[in-house]
Amino acid sequence: IPSLMSGITERRVVRFQYRKFNAAGTEESERCLEPYLLKEYRNRWYVIGKPEGEADVRTFALDRMLAVVLDDARFVRDPGFDADRYFKHSLGITSGSGGVVEYRWASAPLLAHYLDSQPLHASQQRLDIDPPRPGWACYAMHVHPTFELNQLMLGFGADVIPLAPANWVEELEHIHHRALAAMEAIRDRT
Repeated sequence: IPSLMSGITERRVVRFQYRKFNAAGTEESERCLEPYLLKEYRNRWYVIGKPEGEADVRTFALDRMLAVVLDDARFVRDPGFDADRYFKHSLGITSGSGGVVEYRWASAPLLAHYLDSQPLHASQQRLDIDPPRPGWACYAMHVHPTFELNQLMLGFGADVIPLAPANWVEELEHIHHRALAAMEAIRDRT
């Protein structure tokens, strides 16, 4: 963290070895980054910055970084980067590359009370449409399509029914079917 903080404040490049989360074994790659900011999400820290030779800002998890070294090379921060704008339509740490999408879902009554008192995102709004079940409430929000979005919605289990867009509904349905099949396979073995 001290090297990254120095890199951010002094606008110095950092070099490190990085292991992707899904990397097999000890597969690591050498990285060079112009660090812009540090951000915490769900008790993990991330550095957001522009990798050497790339046009887009990327996110790297600190727990997957090894041998972080502050380089003598300096950089000029991209004046077009604004952290608030970068994360405006994000849930979690990922700023999706798929554009902003309107997601609609229905929530069971108890969950709806929680969503009304603590929205999932600043763009969340309660919809004035007929819900698929009596007593349920419908919502929409405008966010990037990300793993964190699906993780959040799947975590609500049967208390959420995805409504739109159609490809998202199909994706969550497929995940639920796979989970059910895995549970049935385990139950059949016992």
